[in-house]
Amino acid sequence: MDRANHVGTMRFDFADGVNTLANRWFGTGEMNDREVKEVQSYVNTVMFDRFNSYHKITAECGGDGFGYEKTWNEETENFSYGIKLLPVLGEYNGYIVVYRKQKQVA
Repeated sequence: MDRANHVGTMRFDFADGVNTLANRWFGTGEMNDREVKEVQSYVNTVMFDRFNSYHKITAECGGDGFGYEKTWNEETENFSYGIKLLPVLGEYNGYIVVYRKQKQVA
């Protein structure tokens, strides 16, 4: 993915090692209000619905430890998301890297 289109990265982990999610946004690009709402909705779904506990991350990854890291990409209409899960206590357990899609010129 083109770094010029990178708008930010959300990192999250479980501060208590189980269910208390802590997160931090590292923005790298400008977004308008509509884009912020779109990205925030998607990121919140990943963190608070799909992977809202350390157990859900280890289940998705098939185990606990550095050897069980899992990465994949997902897309919405306007953004591409690179998702990385790391089932290791004391580390960031999730990364969501956000890229703005380039508009296709006909």
